[in-house]
Amino acid sequence: MDRRFQDMGSRIRGRLTEGMTRRRTEVLSVVLLAATVCTGLMAGLFAAFSYSVMPGLARADDRTLLISMQRINEAIQNPLFGLLFAGALAFTAIGVVLAARSGDRAPLPWLIAALVLYAATLAITFGGNIPLNNAISEVLPAILGSASRSH
Repeated sequence: MDRRFQDMGSRIRGRLTEGMTRRRTEVLSVVLLAATVCTGLMAGLFAAFSYSVMPGLARADDRTLLISMQRINEAIQNPLFGLLFAGALAFTAIGVVLAARSGDRAPLPWLIAALVLYAATLAITFGGNIPLNNAISEVLPAILGSASRSH
């Protein structure tokens, strides 16, 4: 009788373990999909800025450039941008943790690389771009004021 219960217990544990492994794989897949979508959309935004917006603004006069950058900085602060901007980092970090805990560690080096590179992007954004945007915000009223007085 004890042997039958042991066999039944082993089968139940096997099914539970198999179900938990399948569930972890499904969760990891959803997290990696979210990380890929967020990172891809952010990469698209960065690329569009680098090959179209910034070259276009470079052809404008200083006043137009400053006003345009100010308007872009105001418009970009919205919930969708916030979700994508933070989601790329958060979902990738969660993916690293889940992949590290799983039995299949093949994607782990790529996930770590993605996390490090996106963190570097954030460091550049927070260390360089945002201070420049803040500087534009500070000088723009003076520039607009002097331009209106000269007309």
